[in-house]
Amino acid sequence: GNFQVVPPKPLNTQFLDEAVELMQKWWALGHGRLLPAWKVFDPSQLDAIVADSEPVCRLAAATAFTHAGVSSDAVLEADDAEALLEMLAEAQPGDASRPLVVLLGVTAWAPRVRAYVARAKAEQQCRREPFVVCTSVDSIRIWNTQAVENFHAFLPTTLTQADVKWCLEFCRLWWQTRGDA
Repeated sequence: GNFQVVPPKPLNTQFLDEAVELMQKWWALGHGRLLPAWKVFDPSQLDAIVADSEPVCRLAAATAFTHAGVSSDAVLEADDAEALLEMLAEAQPGDASRPLVVLLGVTAWAPRVRAYVARAKAEQQCRREPFVVCTSVDSIRIWNTQAVENFHAFLPTTLTQADVKWCLEFCRLWWQTRGDA
């Protein structure tokens, strides 16, 4: 059989311990937890929050992802960090079987998103952890800094449909390692 692991960023000891435990169970029992790798991933069934202070950047990111199959009805737009955090909070009671993607164009908001997720997890209020994608015009520069820890994926400034499809494939692999939901 196959055992696939997609490590998160940043990689930490807790993840490694859990991965080793799952591999041991898989090897000993022939199965681990409830086969999350078989969860359905369909771009039309994910929710997206496009967060950027520039309306044209929000429009470009939203359009690129809707052309790749994300339903326009499932795309919300946030023009500041407060609106983004409110939308993340409002998304938590939503359908946990639908991936939540944040297309983040303002990198200064990323630490607040990361802190929100950490706090929600600590309070056991994080039903929908977001897959955070850097869509900033500085994404290439950010890739080479410590800010990389705040994102799951990076898209180039002039993104193409091939870039969006790569991002959705990476999100699919990440999603399939997210527990039993």
